Amino acid sequence: MRVIAVFALALALCAVSFAQRGGGMRMGGPGGGDANALLARKDVQKELAISDDVVSKIEAIRDKLREDMQELRSSAGGNGPPNFEAMRPQIEKLTGEARKQIEALLTADQIKRLKELGMQRAGMMAAMRPETQKDLSLTDEQKASLKALQQKQREAMQAIRERMQNGEIDRDQMRPLFEKNRDIMLAEIGKILTDEQKAKLKDMAGKPFTFDKDEENN
Repeated sequence: MRVIAVFALALALCAVSFAQRGGGMRMGGPGGGDANALLARKDVQKELAISDDVVSKIEAIRDKLREDMQELRSSAGGNGPPNFEAMRPQIEKLTGEARKQIEALLTADQIKRLKELGMQRAGMMAAMRPETQKDLSLTDEQKASLKALQQKQREAMQAIRERMQNGEIDRDQMRPLFEKNRDIMLAEIGKILTDEQKAKLKDMAGKPFTFDKDEENN
């Protein structure tokens, strides 16, 4: 399970590295809409018109990243919880390489549409991303409010994880708590953004896309 946790962090960092490239895949990280998760979906692959050959190459890159993360976790040694902060430089290096490989397989139009789909998945959570905040022309006060809100969410999520680790709740009980925390987060973001900013955020998501519900648990 710890290997999975490390890989999940790697995917998140990989998505963030996409976001940090101007005009690239600005998704993942705090705002959700992970580019890697989206690219694994058949409905998204169809929407982007990604060929079977490219899909296979992307899957191979993801598999290699997973193997590298497992090796990294093993080399860290010990049976305790992984020290993500200590591993971050190595994870960023590996995910950065994976990001470049994946981006090289996609056209500019595919990257643009993938970004839009990520925005649709993230919804108002996308406002947590620095590049989105810039696009929305958020004030310093709004940015500070979102940063404080994000910190509260992290603390709430960590508290839920600790309850599961302590045996107070199981994974099935943890999910609705995470969802409730997200709903509260969305409501608070809505209070911080202006109506104009909300409208622009919606426009940035491009043409509405209906995600296949059958893909959600795959």
